[in-house]
Amino acid sequence: MTREPTLRRRLAGPNLFPRMSILGTLPSRAESLQHRLRHLLDEPWEERSAVETSLWEPVVDVSETPTEFVVKAELPGMLMKDVTVEFSDGALLLHGEKVEERVEDTKYFVWERTFGSFRRVIPFAAEIEVERITAEFTNGVLSVRLPKTEQAKAQHRTIPILPR
Repeated sequence: MTREPTLRRRLAGPNLFPRMSILGTLPSRAESLQHRLRHLLDEPWEERSAVETSLWEPVVDVSETPTEFVVKAELPGMLMKDVTVEFSDGALLLHGEKVEERVEDTKYFVWERTFGSFRRVIPFAAEIEVERITAEFTNGVLSVRLPKTEQAKAQHRTIPILPR
């Protein structure tokens, strides 16, 4: 009779998810930590405040075309009324709150979703036509279109790289 390693025996106990191990959540938690550290280091320190730090923040894509910027934020489980979009001092501000959905008298075996308020500040170097900014919320994805001013559109230039 062979003996199983101690860790394997402990995991095989009352575990209702036999394919999940104690290590099963580490990759997702490591990715989340990596994202939060990258976000923290990418933003200037003076722009962050205690209000801006939260347990979660939505992931965003920011893209640019010749005429506009497009910001897409994933907000699963949220309603349009729970999200606010503002533009101030050359930055897009996304903030809102995702309300916790725990059911009383229920035992949770895995709880990985995050809840609470969030705040994202996305600065733009180009001039934006503030009055023409639009936002749509479809299937948990917020899409914000920020049209560039004519002056900002004209500022694009490809810089040639010269050999030394």
